Amino acid sequence: MVLRPLQIEFFRNLLGNDLINYMRNSVKVVIDAYDGTTTFYVFDTEDPIIAAYRRIFPGLFKDAAMMPPGLRKHVRYPELLLKLQAEVYGLYHMTDPEAFYNREDLWTVATEVGMSEEANNKHRRCSRISC
Repeated sequence: MVLRPLQIEFFRNLLGNDLINYMRNSVKVVIDAYDGTTTFYVFDTEDPIIAAYRRIFPGLFKDAAMMPPGLRKHVRYPELLLKLQAEVYGLYHMTDPEAFYNREDLWTVATEVGMSEEANNKHRRCSRISC
């Protein structure tokens, strides 16, 4: 992921003054709460950085398929990564160079999370009686 000046303010809001130029969701680390042992599960085998680390530390990383099913069901996509990807895609989805240059089709992520109060009240009424 390469940062462009248009997005730097957004990333500063998320990350402070720390800028990034590479972000992947390649490894999940599980820490045993009883004895502190760590287990590294690789979810993205195509990541070149993880491939290099696996060559350096061959016994450290396990494939994601080896994660116990009870643990696997709790794996989630990182919220920060989703926000960053959405922000970048909002600009770089454009395929027309002129539209891209003029920022004519810039997408933004919705900020409203739920229904309005009026819609919420109507939903409650309709759930008790047929509307």
